[in-house]
Amino acid sequence: MGWRTVLVESPDRFARDLTVQLTGHAFLRKQGIALIPTTAPDYFTADTPTAVLVRQVLGAIAEFEKTFASGQAESGQGAQRRRRANAAGVSRTPRPALRGGGACASAVPQASAQGRAAVIA
Repeated sequence: MGWRTVLVESPDRFARDLTVQLTGHAFLRKQGIALIPTTAPDYFTADTPTAVLVRQVLGAIAEFEKTFASGQAESGQGAQRRRRANAAGVSRTPRPALRGGGACASAVPQASAQGRAAVIA
């Protein structure tokens, strides 16, 4: 007649968001399915105030770790981009304007003495 028990490695493997973990656990319970994390089995099968507190704390820690890890990854990616740019000699600071047209002016084809456009190789 279906499953009656779901084993998960740890509460954060079931859900890394506190709200999802609590609502998911409540939903499974209403369906008559026991959710049992192998790292904290007693706290998910009991309905004592201590068990509820431990479930909430474990869920909050999992959510914090997920948010912290994603923030670390984003800042690490930004640092990696900066290191690559510095290694390639790319500067993020604006350079002063070139005087006299600079290198860009030489890339524009100029008319020759006969009135034809010059070919730039």
